[in-house]
Amino acid sequence: MQGAKANIYLEYDGNLEDLANKISNDLNIPAFRFDSDQDYPHEIYAMSECLGFEMWLCHSNKKTGCNYEFTIETMHSLNEAVNDKMANLSPWLARYFTEIFKIQANPNIGNE
Repeated sequence: MQGAKANIYLEYDGNLEDLANKISNDLNIPAFRFDSDQDYPHEIYAMSECLGFEMWLCHSNKKTGCNYEFTIETMHSLNEAVNDKMANLSPWLARYFTEIFKIQANPNIGNE
């Protein structure tokens, strides 16, 4: 395996900007930048890059009780992603957010 990914669902009472700032500060990574997606209804998402990872944060209603989704993926790993050779760090990242940041997090382990 040469790449890694994680996808977790977060339960957070604040807005997207507050959560992005908290993650940026707590992980000690560059600030997130905000943009809207190209498809209607043009939802706002946050993105950051650090240490070879791209990170996205957006509103979500995919998991009951969670209102945000946080995804990370190694950059330049298209071949690994296409060939399903990415290490899934979702369970670890969810536990880290829950225990260290005190933000309730649930992993997406690929069967949801």
